Amino acid sequence: MITPNGRFMTQKKICLSMIDFHPESWNPMWSVSSILTGLLSFMTDNTPTTGSVNTTAAEKRHLAKDSLAFNCKNTAFKKLFPEYVEKYKQEQHARQLVSEQVSSQVPREDKC
Repeated sequence: MITPNGRFMTQKKICLSMIDFHPESWNPMWSVSSILTGLLSFMTDNTPTTGSVNTTAAEKRHLAKDSLAFNCKNTAFKKLFPEYVEKYKQEQHARQLVSEQVSSQVPREDKC
């Protein structure tokens, strides 16, 4: 995992039967669908395991909300997903415009 997600530590191995952490458990008959289903259930479970962290649902939501901003700083992400980087830049620009508009509408106190 490279993105903070509230379930696993970043840049650490995680304990899954479908990866090299347990090579004796690997089954070449697993389909992509079964691997993704297993990964999804592992991501949504809270059972402690190697490489996991314990966070609240609110913390996970916060990390999910901030994940695009985090990933847009990653060189590999920028190369692989330029459309998301562009989307992020557009969102940032729109927020900046709204912020400037709001601050220009705030009445200022007269200084006598």
